[in-house]
Amino acid sequence: MINNYNAYSFADLINIISAIGDSARKEERVPPVLWFRGHRMYDWDLRPTLFRKIQTTDLKLEENARIENFIAKNNQFFMQTPASEAEWLEVMQHHDVSTRLLDWSESAAHSLIFTLEYFFKPDAHFNIDRINAMPCMWVFEPQKWNKYVIEQVIKSNAKYAIYDMCLNTQERNIVDQKLWNLSKNLNKLVIKSAEHLSWLFNLQRIERWAEEFRNSGRSGFGKESDSYYLYLLLYVIYLLKEEVSVGEIPPLAVTLPYNSERIRAQKGVFTVFPQYQNDTKLQNAAKMGVHLDAMQNMTPINHCLHRIKLFNVDRIAYEMMNQGMNISWIYPEMPVVANEIESRRITV
Repeated sequence: MINNYNAYSFADLINIISAIGDSARKEERVPPVLWFRGHRMYDWDLRPTLFRKIQTTDLKLEENARIENFIAKNNQFFMQTPASEAEWLEVMQHHDVSTRLLDWSESAAHSLIFTLEYFFKPDAHFNIDRINAMPCMWVFEPQKWNKYVIEQVIKSNAKYAIYDMCLNTQERNIVDQKLWNLSKNLNKLVIKSAEHLSWLFNLQRIERWAEEFRNSGRSGFGKESDSYYLYLLLYVIYLLKEEVSVGEIPPLAVTLPYNSERIRAQKGVFTVFPQYQNDTKLQNAAKMGVHLDAMQNMTPINHCLHRIKLFNVDRIAYEMMNQGMNISWIYPEMPVVANEIESRRITV
């Protein structure tokens, strides 16, 4: 069950986030990893744009077509071209193309500016946006979430896609043994010298590991570490888009290389969603207005999500501005900085 809170001031919000962090931490004086996302309306789903905007059963085809077209028409704009499909997804997401990525930020302050952007950019929004807004901030525990995801991935049927790469029963047995080893000792994935890095995965690196596997030939098969085969499973599910049941495997919390100064400024991180089977259960729930592929509806693990509803939002925006926060924190470009000069006011 998701955890709900109400904040009536900027101080309330900070205190609630601090309490969430105190509850989530494992060691005294070591803050836990928390990610943040703001919504203008508190009842909006935690779903990526591809799921929200595209009404079709073949989302894999839809996304692949967007990737191919975007690469074909935008390659010339880069001094350093994105090196992987994962990086292209990040760039597409940044430029409002529908993908399976859902944006988060490592910074509560930056996420809050997103949440109340219509106060910080008054000329870009209608008054009705400010009047009707019922915003919230989501706080997410990505490490706890991903640990559950990995447990599900290891026992999923996605391993059959790796079997297809095997030449014989002996190689399939090796895959089974590697995954069994991992399932019995998941602690080997913990980075003991820097636990804040544990259970977080770089989507680009997942893709690179799969490429290395394809290029290595048969000589090294079975000699790789157990975690190598976990990365292959993650590649099958989150990049090859092997269909899975919505109740089987949740999205994965991932990082990606910063491909723009804006993403760096926003401290951007993501959850990447699998390709879910459009089965009867999913369809029937959607007819009733419930999207089972939204993160907050994934009941086995949604206790990692905290929703803070914001009240007195004009006052909160003023308090933020009074603390030196402004829209150029998330859009570090010259026109935005110029607009900030003329927009240092709260419009109700």
